[in-house]
Amino acid sequence: MAAHIPADGSSAVYRAMNPDTWRWGIPEHLAAMQVDLLRWLQWSKTKDATRKPPRNMPKPIPRPGVEEKQKAANDRFKDVEAVPLDELKRKLAKPRRAVPTPAPTAA
Repeated sequence: MAAHIPADGSSAVYRAMNPDTWRWGIPEHLAAMQVDLLRWLQWSKTKDATRKPPRNMPKPIPRPGVEEKQKAANDRFKDVEAVPLDELKRKLAKPRRAVPTPAPTAA
């Protein structure tokens, strides 16, 4: 039964399971995106936008689910170290062997 709950917020069960996100449908996300873009466009005409590096860039409107995805993407590479470019070039210049391709299977 729970697998067939409509995700449009019309179900009390869905609203109870997703109290923070059920109000955010496509129209709400698009409206927030429009506001973010208009604020960015307004900011881009200021002196702060022309500075190196740019300052006081407007922050986007918080959306449920978006921050968690961005944080997860940032955490994904937190233990990765940058490799110096000359070392990367040296490793990529080493000879490589061909990857064997699997034989086609008869259907």
